[in-house]
Amino acid sequence: MNKKEFMEITKLLEINYSKQLDVKILELWYEELKEYPKYRYEFSIKEIIKNETFMPNLSKVFEYLKKPDWLNMDIPENPATPEEIEKLRQRMKR
Repeated sequence: MNKKEFMEITKLLEINYSKQLDVKILELWYEELKEYPKYRYEFSIKEIIKNETFMPNLSKVFEYLKKPDWLNMDIPENPATPEEIEKLRQRMKR
């Protein structure tokens, strides 16, 4: 992730929590986070905004970055049909 992308995403945090991060903190965060892909950082920041009451520190951001994406996905429930269940039973017997 480049610095511009990092700043755009981090700005979401600052706006949401009405708190501006100090330049030194931003530099530290960028140095620690720049190797992460933009989509991972953005996803994590959006999850923080949805779930956290207070402005996160760097360790909280890392907690969210380490969570797999699918933990927060809404997975629709589609129960298996009787035919699918029978096919699974047959496969398990092999």
